[in-house]
Amino acid sequence: KVNQSEMLKSGHEKPCSTGSQKLVQANPSKQSGELLKKEIFVGNLPLDIKEEEIAFIFKDFGIKCLRKHSNSFKCFAFLDLMSPQAAKLAIQLLNGYLLKGRRIAVAF
Repeated sequence: KVNQSEMLKSGHEKPCSTGSQKLVQANPSKQSGELLKKEIFVGNLPLDIKEEEIAFIFKDFGIKCLRKHSNSFKCFAFLDLMSPQAAKLAIQLLNGYLLKGRRIAVAF
């Protein structure tokens, strides 16, 4: 475990204390990282959905890998798509899509 004085010696800023606010200026070059992402999050999925159904909905975007997670209360998935363009298009077209009575959330 690294203590605070070691962090300061190594050039790290002092960690924010509880209740303090730190303003961070947006760096446009880092924001463009979204352009390179191929993995998307799909949330608010129906609890009874099967991986095959998710794959069918996203088949036109070139799924490389699909990981579904669910429990008694929520269901979501992570999809690794073929290209950043496919990921962006999937988000644009399917975010808010009505699936078995639920509006799914699709995002990076």
